[in-house]
Amino acid sequence: MKLKEIADQAINVIKTRGTEGINNAELAEIVGTPKRRVYDVIAILRAANLITTERDGAGTKIFWLEKDETYKEEVQPQTSFFTSKLKVSTDGQIYNVANRGSEVVIELDDEAKLSIEPILE
Repeated sequence: MKLKEIADQAINVIKTRGTEGINNAELAEIVGTPKRRVYDVIAILRAANLITTERDGAGTKIFWLEKDETYKEEVQPQTSFFTSKLKVSTDGQIYNVANRGSEVVIELDDEAKLSIEPILE
């Protein structure tokens, strides 16, 4: 099964569960895929701010984030810096940084805000 198909099925199940949420192992069983594929989908949906997760005794519980009509995503313009050093600050927790050669991916808490500024020497 392709990842898009798994994601489509997972989204339908997560939305159906509403405020009750669903455990990642149960979601994998319902969709009929290994848990590692569910983790791939969860990572993408979290990055898109469509779901929230919380750890429970049996794994990870997944909840769909409903956005009302007044919801407006904060979008900051992309800024390019021409410097060899950047300072990254957050009001939350940084829990993963991945260096991918020509880019760095920084994962933060769900509610954290990030600021980046050049360090000019």
